[in-house]
Amino acid sequence: MKIKYVGLKPDGETAFSSETGITWFPGDSFDVSDKHGQKMLNHPDVFAIDESTSEPVSEAKPVAKLSLAPGAKVELDTPASITIDGVTHDLNVLDLDAIHALANELDVKVHHKAGTDKVKAALLAAYPSE
Repeated sequence: MKIKYVGLKPDGETAFSSETGITWFPGDSFDVSDKHGQKMLNHPDVFAIDESTSEPVSEAKPVAKLSLAPGAKVELDTPASITIDGVTHDLNVLDLDAIHALANELDVKVHHKAGTDKVKAALLAAYPSE
């Protein structure tokens, strides 16, 4: 079933992300299972059936792949670093506040209560090493 996001959150909607693995942004449409789609349609202020055939279904954004169920563990290979404009940021040395600040500076959307490993994973996905 093709569902579209009709909510108003410009920074991403994570409702049902633990079940679908999708973070929704304005204008997004995705195919989801009928089971999940029916639950989502119980929230008409956020989700609706997308019956358009003129636009292809959007691909999931990388951040969606990082949506984890509460208590899930993120396993990262060490070392974890990203390079932006020739500057390398060693993510292993950053504390929780510093890594959240870096994610915010780089406009990488993460939940404000995400742990260090989840923020590292989001930064590594947004800025993969070449």
